[in-house]
Amino acid sequence: MTTYVMRNGELVDKDLAEPLEVGSRIQIIREIEPYKAVAADVATGRAPIIKSRADHREFIKRNGYIEVGSEKPKPRAPIEMSSPREILKAQLERLR
Repeated sequence: MTTYVMRNGELVDKDLAEPLEVGSRIQIIREIEPYKAVAADVATGRAPIIKSRADHREFIKRNGYIEVGSEKPKPRAPIEMSSPREILKAQLERLR
């Protein structure tokens, strides 16, 4: 049985089709189930029912929350490294 894939809006035999470029695939993510927010909303003072991802993002932004795992780390200052010779020298001085 022949399998077809979509390329440039047309069905093409899968064995003859050009491979897709990386990043051109469509991802479908289902909508979240409604839930009651754990914290009260600063605007209303009550815990709202969040019904969609858009509601979730808007609630987080409006209340100044940070979603754990999606925060951006602060850049760290570079660490000054000593040469191995200086480290060994310091260790020997300490042992004496």
